Amino acid sequence: MSDVFREVARLRDAGERGVLVVVVESVGSTPAKAGARMIVRSDGTTFGTVGGGALEHHAIGLAPQVLADGVPRLLPLHLANDLAMSCGGQTTLFVEPFGAGSRLYLFGAGHIAVQVCEMAARCGFTVVVCDEREELCNPTRFPRAARLYGSTEAAGLEELGIRDHLDQAYVVVVTHTHERDFRLVRAIAPMGPVYMGMIGSKRKRRTLDKYLADAGLDPSLGEAVRCPAGLGLGGDSPAEIALDITAELVSVRSARSAALSALSAPAAPSAPSAPAAKPVVPTDSDPAKNG
Repeated sequence: MSDVFREVARLRDAGERGVLVVVVESVGSTPAKAGARMIVRSDGTTFGTVGGGALEHHAIGLAPQVLADGVPRLLPLHLANDLAMSCGGQTTLFVEPFGAGSRLYLFGAGHIAVQVCEMAARCGFTVVVCDEREELCNPTRFPRAARLYGSTEAAGLEELGIRDHLDQAYVVVVTHTHERDFRLVRAIAPMGPVYMGMIGSKRKRRTLDKYLADAGLDPSLGEAVRCPAGLGLGGDSPAEIALDITAELVSVRSARSAALSALSAPAAPSAPSAPAAKPVVPTDSDPAKNG
């Protein structure tokens, strides 16, 4: 096993995330030949190399977006045309995330939660289902769940490790009581997950706002919670409601990925400034001088 793959294994075992970059094709003059590998860790540090220079800088810049959306990429690059590299050959990079990606913490194990878990898992979320009711929260009903946790009590949240993965944490609250939902919002929203949604009506939204106000909490805390969760696509069945919620999860993740991509994109070269205009010096025949 190569040193790069050993490092991938070490990071995965430690619960960390990263991006593996591999040169899969090299034509002409290039800084690295096929088989060169590099890891970009979640903090931006690297291990290994794909040749350095603009090519490696480009690969490192892509890592935040790949980590955000969890989608591998095959990138054919003409080094002169695409990256202004003098070597001028052509390289194809395969860029793949590893480790846990977007995590959905799903509180509640009712009919809607079953559908959300299935759809979100199909869309690439690692789903953790939380509910103390063993007859509902079990592998038979949630075969796609990565983890089943037997509590929806705010006191047990630290065991879930939400704080350790806030940059990838999505939270949906669909428990069987409003009071339990509100306690979870009060405990989790201040952590600042990427997304937090709660099932309910506009009336429940108002009740949540009053609950938070009565507790003396900052109103912005409630504003960070999507309630009713979902894009408002319509429909009343568990599957339709779950589709609405999952669509919002994917929408938020995609928008975040695009924002990270924009932040990591290299700045466009500035256009050369136009030469300053020379002042016009009136001559004897200039009407401006002769009035």
